[in-house]
Amino acid sequence: MGALEQQLYRLQKWKMRVDRARNGVDALYRSAGEAAADKGLAAVRALTPVETGRLQMGWQKRVSRTGSSYQVSLLNEVAYAPYVEFGHRAGKSGFVPGRYMMSRGRIAAQTALAMEVARAEAKILTQVKQ
Repeated sequence: MGALEQQLYRLQKWKMRVDRARNGVDALYRSAGEAAADKGLAAVRALTPVETGRLQMGWQKRVSRTGSSYQVSLLNEVAYAPYVEFGHRAGKSGFVPGRYMMSRGRIAAQTALAMEVARAEAKILTQVKQ
């Protein structure tokens, strides 16, 4: 086998590794998004004040893909969630300050997402290099 054939053979093997890694990219990024959403959800639930538990159990996560982008969403559809998050007036007694559980929990989710994406990208690069 000549030098040119060896180079062609190595190039074909490398292309197969790249194709195999590309096929797993969606699953890796989705799992990274799910892991980050789980950590963010845990942080938001821990920061949510509890009286009946309805607000705390109302937190949900969604990971969606649009084109080549992924979106991680934490949401709460309980009607009074914005009042607890941002605060509200309380008749003549003044103002009840917000708890900002979503705002603070978002930081935990973003940190977790950065770590999970870095881990996924390292795994992809490892697959290509092998």
